[in-house]
Amino acid sequence: MTPAPSTVPGVRVGVLATGAAAAAHAAAWESAGAGGVVLLADFANRTAEVVGVGREATAHVAAFLERVDLVDARTRSKDAAAVVTAAAAAGRPSLCGWGLVETMEEAQAVADAFADRGVPLLAAGLRWVPALAAAWAAVAEGRIGQPAVLRLSLRSSPPVPGGTGKAPSLIAEQMNPALDFMRWVAGPVTSVQTVATNEGPAFALAVLEHGGGAISHVEASWADSSPQLRTELEIAGSKGLLTFCSDGDELVRWQSRRAGPLAISAHGTLEVAALGSLANWAGGSHDAGSPWQWLDSFRLGLAARQSAAQPGPIRLAASAVRRP
Repeated sequence: MTPAPSTVPGVRVGVLATGAAAAAHAAAWESAGAGGVVLLADFANRTAEVVGVGREATAHVAAFLERVDLVDARTRSKDAAAVVTAAAAAGRPSLCGWGLVETMEEAQAVADAFADRGVPLLAAGLRWVPALAAAWAAVAEGRIGQPAVLRLSLRSSPPVPGGTGKAPSLIAEQMNPALDFMRWVAGPVTSVQTVATNEGPAFALAVLEHGGGAISHVEASWADSSPQLRTELEIAGSKGLLTFCSDGDELVRWQSRRAGPLAISAHGTLEVAALGSLANWAGGSHDAGSPWQWLDSFRLGLAARQSAAQPGPIRLAASAVRRP
């Protein structure tokens, strides 16, 4: 599925995040055309600073879910996982990262909650970033032939100003979306080996082997001075090369043996694409967000975290998740 840039007026979005992140995501949804944003005040009341800007806020989960059509969960706690599970029971599609839970058992429980009720669980990953979705589409169209070597780098400052962050959190929150994207582009992953720092600013590098023969290199870092996420992508295939850098003009560059450099434009935002997917689901599409895609990519991120704590790669079966 390629997310379609569109807006869905009237959709009410519930944001489960804290502090500045809550404000940023609320503003993004509003600019994407959401009909309203409701904040769920977290258990430390760190959303207080964004309540007084014309947005609703509540500390009660039931009231929160009654007021929204879609949940955007961007915080890491077991309580957040409980809210998302309640969202599934209430029939609310949810956009979730992989830092929501810690173990495979917890992730399976979240996926089951959505699958049992036929409610979309959208992975809050790089698949929704328009430029990267355009790169995936170019690969799917055969523009570069068979993917062979892929490189993706994500760099920013630590999430807590003045801090360094920890490697396990970096892998779960920043690297996992990149791992999911590489799996989307190059196919199932058969092994992952990760090296990460134990002291100083968090940095991690993962090497993936794909079943089709491709090799992916994924770099994640909280060592930059800027809070703005910097993204660099290269996909080399048997017939050409795709490149993208978020510092530039939001164009995906394509080179092939038969054609000179060309640019592939991409428009919109992650939030706009997610709203478009929600519209597809409301219209009867069952391809809006699979809990099993989310779960498979959680398993890959978990293997990356485990690999960082031991020498050598971790081998992965084609799929180890439980499906109906």
